[in-house]
Amino acid sequence: MAIFQKSVIKKYLDYLGRMQIDKAHLKFRSNYNPAKIEQIKILKEEEYQDGFIKVPVSGVYTLYSESNDGSLLYLDGKLIVDNDLHHKVQEGFSKTALKVGWHSIKLEYFQMGGDKALRVSWKGPGFNKQEIPSNVLFH
Repeated sequence: MAIFQKSVIKKYLDYLGRMQIDKAHLKFRSNYNPAKIEQIKILKEEEYQDGFIKVPVSGVYTLYSESNDGSLLYLDGKLIVDNDLHHKVQEGFSKTALKVGWHSIKLEYFQMGGDKALRVSWKGPGFNKQEIPSNVLFH
């Protein structure tokens, strides 16, 4: 297969993946309004958080998960930070290239007593490490 054909196919497959994420985000937003989400949070303690993150500009990002005890951070369905197992506060991180737009994000975590800590941060093009701001997270 010619290099040009491979490039066209890859771009098409990337486009299909992006369409599926955008479609899932719209469906989620239409079924769960903020009041409904708050009611669910009050009624149960969650073992995970999932939703969508809006990446402002394409580039290489570093994502961090600091926790006591374990945490797993997924982006677009792929495990990117494995900070699992019983431990004191520690931070795991991973670098990944992200395109501008919506990406699915999921954080799994657990606590086994003792101190509690959970923080998810990122560093990207044009900004230093910071907690992921709420204005780019949607669920």
